[in-house]
Amino acid sequence: MMAPQSPTPAPSRHTFSGMIADRLTALLAHCAQSGEPVTACELRDQLLKYPELETADSKAIYLRARDRLRSLKRQGLAQRVGVQGKHRPVYQIIDLPADPVSSPGAPAMSASHGGDADQYITDDAPSSATSETDSVEAFADFLSRERHRLKLEMNAALGEANHYGHILQKFPERHAQIEPLHDAALRRGGELKGALDAVVTLHHSMADKEVSS
Repeated sequence: MMAPQSPTPAPSRHTFSGMIADRLTALLAHCAQSGEPVTACELRDQLLKYPELETADSKAIYLRARDRLRSLKRQGLAQRVGVQGKHRPVYQIIDLPADPVSSPGAPAMSASHGGDADQYITDDAPSSATSETDSVEAFADFLSRERHRLKLEMNAALGEANHYGHILQKFPERHAQIEPLHDAALRRGGELKGALDAVVTLHHSMADKEVSS
């Protein structure tokens, strides 16, 4: 892929996250207009070439690109057209959900998927690589849902424990009644935190495997 040839417009949002989202939208818009297929790794590499993003964490950038591609696929705005290596899905961007950011600095992405048509494994041609990628995506979606659920339940449990603590301060004479409930909520919050840590670790290990494949 080529480095940006000219400065892009100022991002519409001033946060670092918003800056990443704007640059990613511009690259995806270019892919949709040009018809060039793309992988999450290619989007990550391209984003890291922008001066304002060159010090960003490469794994975090990769996960943002990967999740955006998967979201577009679920919305029917992108389709997987192949597999690069063992675990890297190749996507064709059909459209974006809103008017994309027009960016003259969005570079043309060279066809780094290889010149041979045999390197593409189309969705219409069943293969072990495609089946494995489906399994990886299903597992990633499960982890994403689990992370969301566990975070909500953990916050609820810790919030409950915190509230018991406030009540106990106001009514210390109810210690025998309130303290067991407070301790139980703390234990539940701790267990949920451990489960959430496990899911997050699996999520990051999957990203490492995808990037290295």
